[in-house]
Amino acid sequence: MPSRSGPRANGIRVAPAKRQRSLPLVAVGVLLVVGFGLAAAVVQMRTAHRTAVLAVSRPVAIGQQIQPTDLSTVRISVDPALRPVRATEISSVVGHSAAVQLVPGSLVTQGAVADSSRLQKGKVVVGLALKPGQLPAGTLRVGDQVLLISTGASSKSANGDSAADQGTVLVRQATVYGLGSAARSADSSSTISIVVDEADAPAVAAAGAAGQVSLVLRAAS
Repeated sequence: MPSRSGPRANGIRVAPAKRQRSLPLVAVGVLLVVGFGLAAAVVQMRTAHRTAVLAVSRPVAIGQQIQPTDLSTVRISVDPALRPVRATEISSVVGHSAAVQLVPGSLVTQGAVADSSRLQKGKVVVGLALKPGQLPAGTLRVGDQVLLISTGASSKSANGDSAADQGTVLVRQATVYGLGSAARSADSSSTISIVVDEADAPAVAAAGAAGQVSLVLRAAS
């Protein structure tokens, strides 16, 4: 029966050589496994913490009513500083007016939507697009009191001058409700929304659409 031991040298049994493992390779393998595991855990945690929020899919002018087709849903890691509107709160956005100009691709934040519940009874929000010279430059803030002047041709005044020459007061006291994008050139417009009496809204909107209205800042009371 053949012997299972190794070859003999001078009558001494020699054990077979053992295969040596490379410790650096083993360590690298362990590190790779641990690294991939941690990366997968991080990705899963980030995905789990993403929240569905509302984004703008179509442009909405300041003062314009927001429709469901103007919005889309995206999932992001929410930063509390952004104050985005969650997708589950879409009812608080649809049907309300835009307090600022909404640009496609941007998130809908709480400050971008006009809260109609803050309006007094008989008050409405009107959006205007005004060119340089039709409003004070860089001085308006939300809450400011303003005077609205019609610059369109109208009837003759008592002294014979046309209303276009001296202007006609449309609204003696309106409130700045929201500020949108500022004009970048003489041909572009600044968007602004103001609170006026419901009875004055048609005249203000018509004058704004014709480009025949100017806004004057009133002194703080």
